[in-house]
Amino acid sequence: KTKAGYKEAIRTLASDPNLPPLLLFPEGTCTNGKALITFKRGAFEAGVPVLPVCLEYGGGLSPAAVGRNSGFLFLIRIMFQWSNELSVRVLPAYSPSEEEREDSLLFAANVQRLMGESLGVESTRHSLADMLFYQRVVDDELPEDVFQFAFADLYEYFDLRSREERRHFRTVLNHLLGRWSEVDRNSDGYIERDEFYEYSREVGIPIMWAELLFERFDIRRNAKLDFLELAAACFALERLSRNQTSDHGGTITGREIKDAFRFYRGCDAGVRRGPLRDMLVKGCDIDFPDDIMNTYFDGDSTLGVDDFGRFYREYKDSLRRPFGKARSLLSVLLDVPSVKP
Repeated sequence: KTKAGYKEAIRTLASDPNLPPLLLFPEGTCTNGKALITFKRGAFEAGVPVLPVCLEYGGGLSPAAVGRNSGFLFLIRIMFQWSNELSVRVLPAYSPSEEEREDSLLFAANVQRLMGESLGVESTRHSLADMLFYQRVVDDELPEDVFQFAFADLYEYFDLRSREERRHFRTVLNHLLGRWSEVDRNSDGYIERDEFYEYSREVGIPIMWAELLFERFDIRRNAKLDFLELAAACFALERLSRNQTSDHGGTITGREIKDAFRFYRGCDAGVRRGPLRDMLVKGCDIDFPDDIMNTYFDGDSTLGVDDFGRFYREYKDSLRRPFGKARSLLSVLLDVPSVKP
């Protein structure tokens, strides 16, 4: 039983007019009905027409179990209602365009939006993965500020298209969530500069590197890290350090350029000469001659991603050096798991 096998089975069943219709629930879970969460693309990968059916429960307590509400006690609560109401609204059949047949994510998003408009509810980018992650935040009694993002936005930010890449990304974030309280010692949902430095000293990280890393990670420049800042930095560094050890035949991808650009720019709009030089000199004892720096940097100007890309391709061996060191230190600091290629 593989994803490809399920996809082919769905296509076969949906394309045969002699077979009964195939019923799929694209959200993949139950919600409280206040919004439609991201549709899973498996129901749309066959690229065949679908018949959207909207379900809307009435009454004071929705029979659709949500979170920890399932089980015998929930059944008893449902039975104590005078009635349980369900409205079923069948929309016109939706035939995918050629673009939607080629892109199941687009197909799923368009059907989700259509059904949300019919129900009069928001179509959110949150997914089952977000619900499970948030449930863990609640179960671990962590501050709600720890979870202030949608996985779909991060998939786009890091250009994660395959299921395998997304699964490994969630693995890293779930691992970091388990280590969060060890560093966030006052449990306010943030890691302040002093907390980061103190924990770094305890695990043997040189204070100079702790300062360099914190400045790279503190995107909001408020002297503290939220979970998203730390998680995004850890994941990007993992990918960058892997590029250092496997050169992909000498090819530098656009994704690597973007990751490196974000690392070197820190909280700035572009890459500045001073912070870049500090990272290279203090962290790796690499000092570019002034004539090279002057070629790319005009005084206090910053490099955008395109100009930085040209600089990076020309001097990739030197500019990649901090990634491996930073990744090794993060492994000691947070025991960040490796992300598979």
